[in-house]
Amino acid sequence: MKNYESFAKWKKAQSKPAQALIQELRKHVNGCSLPLTEVVKWGNGCWVKGDLPILYIYARKDAVQLGFFAGALVADPKERLEGKGKFVRFITIESKDDIDAKYFATLIKRAIKINYKKA
Repeated sequence: MKNYESFAKWKKAQSKPAQALIQELRKHVNGCSLPLTEVVKWGNGCWVKGDLPILYIYARKDAVQLGFFAGALVADPKERLEGKGKFVRFITIESKDDIDAKYFATLIKRAIKINYKKA
């Protein structure tokens, strides 16, 4: 797994279509005014609160996944979260139209609360 010095350098190493989606997601996540820090962990762009990972972006060639480390515990009334793992859930984003900024902000806030109840 390649190491990256920063989130920006990680993003630059992704495909052009993925970069555009990452930038759009980054704008929305960072615009939520939540106490999250951008980092690169496990080869993915991530947001953490302290040492606790909250979100990640996994980049594919033409799409990305916005993932929630404790997504299985996050209430998701629109049922957008995918995955069957014990904890992790994600939303596949293939275009900017797939980004629901208000709903994503709600899921992110819920994920932060859940993660900190467990910590």
